[in-house]
Amino acid sequence: MSSQVSSAAPQRRFVLLSLARSGTTMAMRTIRHHPDVYVHMSPFARNANAGKQIEKRFHEAHLGVTQQDDPLDFLEKILAFSPGEPVVGFKMWWDQPFGRI
Repeated sequence: MSSQVSSAAPQRRFVLLSLARSGTTMAMRTIRHHPDVYVHMSPFARNANAGKQIEKRFHEAHLGVTQQDDPLDFLEKILAFSPGEPVVGFKMWWDQPFGRI
């Protein structure tokens, strides 16, 4: 992955929407090895590791933006953030509604 944040927005965005315990972590770990893909993993996770699911570079670029404050703004920023890769995405369980994060 590039060490600098690109000013260009990613060309393609994706969300892997699934049920829990369905293999999405393995799928996302595999996808993130592609040189043209930047993966945020699970930015809407409700567990104790949720803060570790989003890359440090995103937090540095968008200091103060959290999913609890404005979930839709957070979603837009997540899908617009890439250190340079043209494809960016994350995974989310179907029962993680924005209002219950």
